Amino acid sequence: MKKTILILSTLVFIASGCGNKKQQQEQTTEETLYSVRDFQVKSDKISKKDIFEIDETCLIVLLHPNFENLEEEFQSDWAHYAAETNVRFRDELGVSNVATEKNYISFMLNNGVKFIVDAKKIREEKYFDALLYKKGEIPIFVNIVDNDMKVISDYLNYDKKQPKRKIKYCVIESVGYAVFFDDGTAFDCKRCDIPETTEELEYLEPNTTYKEYPDHLLYSKNKKVYFYSSSGTLDAGYIYSGWKIINFHKIKSRMQITNFEKDIEKINKAKIQNIDKTCLILITPEQTAIENDDYDPVIEWQNYAYDRKEQYEAIGIKAVYAEKKYLSFVLADGEKVVIDTKKEQNGQGMPPSVLLYRKGFIPIVININGAESDDGIEMIEEYLRESGDGMP
Repeated sequence: MKKTILILSTLVFIASGCGNKKQQQEQTTEETLYSVRDFQVKSDKISKKDIFEIDETCLIVLLHPNFENLEEEFQSDWAHYAAETNVRFRDELGVSNVATEKNYISFMLNNGVKFIVDAKKIREEKYFDALLYKKGEIPIFVNIVDNDMKVISDYLNYDKKQPKRKIKYCVIESVGYAVFFDDGTAFDCKRCDIPETTEELEYLEPNTTYKEYPDHLLYSKNKKVYFYSSSGTLDAGYIYSGWKIINFHKIKSRMQITNFEKDIEKINKAKIQNIDKTCLILITPEQTAIENDDYDPVIEWQNYAYDRKEQYEAIGIKAVYAEKKYLSFVLADGEKVVIDTKKEQNGQGMPPSVLLYRKGFIPIVININGAESDDGIEMIEEYLRESGDGMP
């Protein structure tokens, strides 16, 4: 295996032969179907000795696992393009190259999370690609046959061209979209093509302004767009399907909460309860004066809470009680969010009685009495269907 590292580190000196570039490009036509995320793995199932850790900007050209058994012409072509890429990155971009024979590579991200990929699988499926890692960012694939320098340059220089504004809200409809920035400006286009990702919208120049209200936005003078289904129905509080971002967070479930505390560093830590595992969170309502001797809302809540506790613990989800005013959650990207259990969520005019939290994701609101619509039941199942470890 030591020979593998030697080959990679000395490619710039021994490579020879140009090969058939068109043929090599044809063999890599499927590369756009892959994302580096497709090769992400969980660290808890991997021995540390099998992981190669990288924390500096570099290029990693991964040698095909059966390189020495491949046809000589293929070996020559691969070696040539790999060496050419290494030299180009070193001389034009100042990016060094590294080599490893380990099966897994770990990249440290800006948020402190380790992003681990299956290098063995990448070698087997993408043998004409290298990995380009910019310190703190998720790596990208680089085709060693045909380097796309615009994509590479954009990736390496992304932090130098950060958008002027952050997207606070984004709603996409069948005939266009509207983007609302954190400075009170907005971009409204009802006849624009729908973008593939919301990241593409960060650089738009605003063409109007907007005002915020608890349940809607008012923009372009007289246009209203509501966040949630109205109360009085089983779907009350569900986020309307067109919303992609609310309060800076991407909408992954129409039942997710949207009201977060802004200055969390100013909150007394003694008043914060940290939730770090998938669970059902029961929030005892504040006791109010009882006008009807035959009806006690707290007792009713306790009965419903017991039923929900039994229901979710039967499928392996532990129930916990909110013991403090504030609840803290860490999302998959490392961001910490805090909510005030005494504040309303999703336009319902009152605090939630129960939340369902899947580790790494924003909690969702469910009905304490279990009366969910068919859509609600399906959304709860979908919310829990993922791996449960917070991986995006």
